[in-house]
Amino acid sequence: MPFASPVPARRRWPLALAASLSLCAAHAQAGDLRNFISDLYGGDGITLDRFGQFPHDAHFTEASLVALNGLGDGIASGLGALAFNSTVSSFIFDVQQGIPVRNTESLGPLVAERANTIGEGRVNLGVSYTRARFTKFEGDDLDSLSVRLPHIDANDDGIIGPPPDVFAFEFDEVQVDIDAEVRQQILSFYASYGIRSNWDVGVIVPIVETKVEARAVATIIDNGGGDAFHRFGEFGDAATDSTGGTATGLGDIVVRTKYAFEKSGGGAPEMAVVGQVTMPTGDEDDLLGTGDWAGMGMFVASRKYGSITPHVNVGYEHSSNSDRSNLRYLVGFDAQPGGSKDFTAAVDLLGRYYPNESDERDHLIDVAIGAKWNAFGTAPLSANVILPLNDDEGLRAKVIWSVGIDYTF
Repeated sequence: MPFASPVPARRRWPLALAASLSLCAAHAQAGDLRNFISDLYGGDGITLDRFGQFPHDAHFTEASLVALNGLGDGIASGLGALAFNSTVSSFIFDVQQGIPVRNTESLGPLVAERANTIGEGRVNLGVSYTRARFTKFEGDDLDSLSVRLPHIDANDDGIIGPPPDVFAFEFDEVQVDIDAEVRQQILSFYASYGIRSNWDVGVIVPIVETKVEARAVATIIDNGGGDAFHRFGEFGDAATDSTGGTATGLGDIVVRTKYAFEKSGGGAPEMAVVGQVTMPTGDEDDLLGTGDWAGMGMFVASRKYGSITPHVNVGYEHSSNSDRSNLRYLVGFDAQPGGSKDFTAAVDLLGRYYPNESDERDHLIDVAIGAKWNAFGTAPLSANVILPLNDDEGLRAKVIWSVGIDYTF
């Protein structure tokens, strides 16, 4: 893995982080992965064989260019929405005391936010690894996408109908069957610092690897033309083609803050607000980032009842690309089986609704299931999976899994 870098000693952690950032950036490959679909057949649309007195080589070029561009843009715009793990850990580093201390009785949720903060003068550092293989786009399997390309109006008379009103060969079509593959790996470094007892600031620095491939087979559909007016051959594109590549580098950096309100008595939950800014530091053309600025505000509420802590998150993210602006919500709980202070399980319902999308208003709903285990005293391990509850909208993976560790020193 290009992400791996040795950490020989605790005090060398900042150097190891810097080295890994440089190493990953050096492995970024040139090229525009964003265009991996539209780059099929030379990137200029499908050109058929040129032959005869009245050649038909360009009769599907414009339609194919529009269709492949649209499909590729749709897939590319679906990347960049992976959720980062919560940066709230049970163990933090107290700068004033100079020792690791337990912050809460529970190890906390994995994907959602709790209302509690880490405390004044305290530091939380961590790293997480996320992996996703996307399998569906708008309900269609990525490995069996298909587009049908209509023939141009050859004599530009605007007439569509049966012969003799139009040339019979205008009913021919080209079908392009595409087997696409999209994978992402994300290594995220994160840090939080308590400015006050109820106010945290933090940053998330992701290193992203994106791999895309597309294999296409085009077939001419004779819908009554009779004579072989259209064919693949020596002076045009071949019927089969493939594209793809891999890029690794810095993703979109996230700067965030959380402010917890004063605790109220009685049965009222703890409440907080979270502010977050996502900077377009990742290369959009290589699918390492979105290319857009985004700001999010979120309301957080949680309360502990015995060994169970339910939590609710509701927020809105505004993006410089209005199609990416979304309403998001998380509802769930984390629990300590048997009252354990060293093991916590969590379940969350996650939703993202995109009200401004130009074609369809996607509403993505997932469930996250995971656990945290305090195996090393002051470095809890975490693991979780995100599963889609609806896979007929947007770019979707069968499962997105993550592992992480909060490291204190």
